[in-house]
Amino acid sequence: MGSKSQKMEVVEYYMSLHYGIACGPIDEIRAIIINEKEAWSGSVSDYTDIAINKPDLFGGVKKEGGAVGTATYLPGNAAQVMPEFLANKLGLTSDTCPAYRGIASIFMTGGAGGGGFYWTANSPYIQGTWVVARRAPKVLNQSIAMIPDKDGKLSDANVAHVIYESMTNTDWGIGTPTAGINVQSFSDCAQTLYDEKFGISLLWVAQQSVEEFTSKLLGYVEGVIYVNPRDGLLTMKLIRGDYDEDDLPVIDPSNAKLSNFQRKLWGETVNEIVVSWTNPESEETETVSVQDLANIAIQGGVVSDSNEYEGVRNADLAMRLATRDLRVASHPLATCEAEVNREAWDIVPGSCVKVVWPQHGLDGVVMRVTNVDYGKIGDSKVRLALSEDVFALDTQDYVEPPASGWIDPSELPAPLVYSLVFTLPYYFARTMGDDTTMAALGEPQVLAGVLGAQPGQDTAEFILATMGSNSLGNPTVIKGTSLSITARATISTALVYEVTSVVSFSGKSQGDGLAAGGFAIMGTTDENMEICLITSVVGNVITMKRGMLDTTPKEWPVGTPIWFVAEDAVIDDETVYTAGQTVTYRPLTVTSRGTLLYADATEAEGEMTNRPWLPTRPADVKVAGQSTGIVNAISVANVNVTWKNRNRSTEDSILLDWDDASVSPESGQTTSIVILDPDTRAVLNRVDGLTGTSYSMSTGLVTTPTAILRVVATKDGKDSIQGHEILIMVSSGYGYSYGLNYGS
Repeated sequence: MGSKSQKMEVVEYYMSLHYGIACGPIDEIRAIIINEKEAWSGSVSDYTDIAINKPDLFGGVKKEGGAVGTATYLPGNAAQVMPEFLANKLGLTSDTCPAYRGIASIFMTGGAGGGGFYWTANSPYIQGTWVVARRAPKVLNQSIAMIPDKDGKLSDANVAHVIYESMTNTDWGIGTPTAGINVQSFSDCAQTLYDEKFGISLLWVAQQSVEEFTSKLLGYVEGVIYVNPRDGLLTMKLIRGDYDEDDLPVIDPSNAKLSNFQRKLWGETVNEIVVSWTNPESEETETVSVQDLANIAIQGGVVSDSNEYEGVRNADLAMRLATRDLRVASHPLATCEAEVNREAWDIVPGSCVKVVWPQHGLDGVVMRVTNVDYGKIGDSKVRLALSEDVFALDTQDYVEPPASGWIDPSELPAPLVYSLVFTLPYYFARTMGDDTTMAALGEPQVLAGVLGAQPGQDTAEFILATMGSNSLGNPTVIKGTSLSITARATISTALVYEVTSVVSFSGKSQGDGLAAGGFAIMGTTDENMEICLITSVVGNVITMKRGMLDTTPKEWPVGTPIWFVAEDAVIDDETVYTAGQTVTYRPLTVTSRGTLLYADATEAEGEMTNRPWLPTRPADVKVAGQSTGIVNAISVANVNVTWKNRNRSTEDSILLDWDDASVSPESGQTTSIVILDPDTRAVLNRVDGLTGTSYSMSTGLVTTPTAILRVVATKDGKDSIQGHEILIMVSSGYGYSYGLNYGS
């Protein structure tokens, strides 16, 4: 049942830290992530003190603490002034402290009341911190600056807007004057990308030049930027099949010289493209792949290549990019260079021409201009680098990928759905460990056992919490033992009195315990509980030994809850209680996303009994050879009652089955037969002080036509918590009810 641990010294770490997020102001921050766990989520767009109260985010003080304090969001606008209490943290005042204008940041502190931010416990390392932030480009047509997702939410930035802002921003961009830019060309590209739902979300850092960043983005959208010879303006163009072949300029032997003509061999092509993209649900890199089956057949195998598009956060877009890249990589495209007369003075990169060159079998092949060298002043030739255009080839269809199969396994902590509080029997209490053992206790001191079960899959444990007082006498939440989540189900097979039963179950919750060697527990109180020992598990069917320890085999209907408790499960509260005391807890569930607040928890309650100090009930009880049913003793003078003795103090390692041989009882332990009224359960008669394992009982002791015989163990005037019961009929005359203690 687990063991108690020594009390640990807890060290908590506090520190104020000022984190820069990005060039500001930004549009909003949506979440603060600490050590990959969400400490806060919402939407903040202006100066705000964000309260973070997750003391158990990393497991509480018994593990690595949590996160508590204030995250002051400083947007970095032009009028920003450092608040006085934050400036004081830096040993300055609002007047002398830098205002950090132009930088969006968060200042993590203990709040205006002083102190540092609570980062962790027992681990002297500051946890990594992330901020989920959003910023839309601030240029061109703002209505299409952000690309909506399939649900209509504005989620990703328009690449044309991002490139234009990178070129024109005077703070962090190149600062190109708009007078030198063909703004309309960028707007046209932006509209095309908006219509294509081509949006990205990614971070640009200063280690990468704006030129490199822009080149990377052009690779995403397959576009070019060039200086147009007609007007000298920087112009953007997307490589698309947006042309009419009949209108394209023609290059042939009459106006050009062709050189370096090459066509790829099939062996130089690729027939599989794997694209990496970022899944916004998990922030993890995922991949999609496409194949050209005809190319695979030609080459006799898969030749793969990969491309990374980490700024893409949409599986459909990732698949479209993979298909686009495969069209280029899987075809044996032709390339060449051409020296054209000055007729080609206004041909620009990204445009298309038709090449007619009989020598190479080219009869109006559409080729894309990949580079243009206009030459020096006075040159009579324009040099073009050409590549066969894929848009002139037959297009390929692709299947839209299914939605991500990834399901976030993390769950917010929720109130415990199922709980059971009971008094630990002697065997369980003895196996609980080092500090608090039954040897150190005496009657009426007892220990409580608490079982907790929860639907779902992310509840690791629960903490027993009560309301107490601090040193000043003020109410405070006292967090105690952390206990195991226990599996729970309901039985699908009705159980009758048996020594060994095979039972099916359904609706099993998360948690351990369903294994051979574990325990199965049914019932709701110490008096009607039955503890069974699991010997076999096959699917949802278990074999178990019935009526173990201080309990008896009982009848249980279909739908009865059954708890599965592992041998090493931690189910004991370390607090010592007194028999007769009612204990009340608020179990605080713990998931990967934190610990349930005390105010949100539901109560779990149970009444303690002196169960561990009571003698263990006799086993394998029979009346006139019967263990169950109704014993017909009409016109019979005596009936033989038999049993097998058990010893509470010696049954501490190997558990005895219900029908195992008798053992020597405790010193002073005897057996009693209690005769009960079947309707009221009032005691009609009683035979005490029986030794041995049998007794011939006079039926004259039964003063009603039918009665219940309850066989219990007795020591120091106290009966065992349970006893086996069987009906006996000594005469007929009227009906009766079955008031047997079979529980529910």
